[in-house]
Amino acid sequence: MNLYKLTEEQRHIDGNFLLFQQFNNITTIDKNTITADSTDTITISNIPTPSFVTIGSRVEEVIDGSLTFTIDLPGTYTVTVSCVAYLDKTFEVIAT
Repeated sequence: MNLYKLTEEQRHIDGNFLLFQQFNNITTIDKNTITADSTDTITISNIPTPSFVTIGSRVEEVIDGSLTFTIDLPGTYTVTVSCVAYLDKTFEVIAT
């Protein structure tokens, strides 16, 4: 079943089927590369609320639908958006 034109997945947990929607087409990131200088920013928009965003080992709670962040150290970071009733959305960010 495809409601609201979102991709859906069913998972079997404890004998019950739960429905999780992907928000791949909803949640967006404005860029995937950043200068690791604590000044350059990345913004993730259209985040379902409430959600948690994990950036490397740092976790931020999102209650207003968007998150803007900086990165201090160069490297490749996995950014994961997690929200109840949705599958996680993951981005890769490269800080130089």
